[in-house]
Amino acid sequence: MKLALINGSPRGKSGNSGKLLDWLTRGILDQTEITRIIAADVKNQQESVDAISACDYIVCCFPLYTDLTPGIVKQFFETMAQQKDKFKEKPILYFVHSGFPEVTQSRLLERYCRHFTHVMDMQYMGCIILGGSEPIRYAPENAFKKKMEAIQNIGLKILAKAPIEPDALRLPGQIERMSRFRRFVLLLMPFLFDLFWNFELKKNNAFKKRFDRPYAPVE
Repeated sequence: MKLALINGSPRGKSGNSGKLLDWLTRGILDQTEITRIIAADVKNQQESVDAISACDYIVCCFPLYTDLTPGIVKQFFETMAQQKDKFKEKPILYFVHSGFPEVTQSRLLERYCRHFTHVMDMQYMGCIILGGSEPIRYAPENAFKKKMEAIQNIGLKILAKAPIEPDALRLPGQIERMSRFRRFVLLLMPFLFDLFWNFELKKNNAFKKRFDRPYAPVE
């Protein structure tokens, strides 16, 4: 099986999209021929589009940017659309992630992906949505163990070219919409952090110096 992985993060290799694609393919690497495209590093989009058109299955992973796709992903999709005959009936799966804890923030983008698939006459295999993805680059993998296992199971379904049920796309621990109480707590957190750090500053006799600029150039 030939699998195309499109990393649509504007951060390129240093973003979270590459990490999520690694989780997705971890259990199927020895059974697939993978073509990896990092959209931010692409100099010739035509060559990249030709490369993925030769694959049997396409996975496109990118972050939510200003409520839709990053510009580089939009441009990549437009290049694909110019040669839609090459992609007819090919299965495509989307993987959208964002720093927002709520999944609902990405639902409009999910509709956009579905519409693009329809325009391209491709097979829509679904859209994985992951909220709160920003810590992935820094935190140990054990902190995301259940989500990682669920993503790996989706990878196995890709290998089998099996339908991916809506339940399989819902990652563990994801919140569709936060309760009012939880939103209130999040709004309160900066104030609580200020209390904590102000206490630490006072304890160390540094509170009055908190706005000092010891390394500022002398005017």
